[in-house]
Amino acid sequence: IVVVDKNTKYTTIIDIAVRNDKSIKDKELEKVDKYQRLWEELERTWKTTAVVVPVVGALGAVTPKHTQWLAQIPGKVDASGLQKCALLGTGKILRRFLKLPGFW
Repeated sequence: IVVVDKNTKYTTIIDIAVRNDKSIKDKELEKVDKYQRLWEELERTWKTTAVVVPVVGALGAVTPKHTQWLAQIPGKVDASGLQKCALLGTGKILRRFLKLPGFW
């Protein structure tokens, strides 16, 4: 997810990952490293300040920096709403993949 505020020239790259408890810290670092070249390119071409926000553990288990990451997302971010969205999306994918009844 890329959020661009043209007034303040601030770009936020948000990557959401749903991981198990064991590898959650590793995934956080992986997300920041993965998008480093992208945010550098965005800063150069769009002449904006860019930041990568890894939202890891959207299903409940979160990293110690989770609150700090969410604070960097523009607007009002509700952690419980984020978890609900991740759960519903995962359920939708499972129903589609497994062809379970009740898929709307």
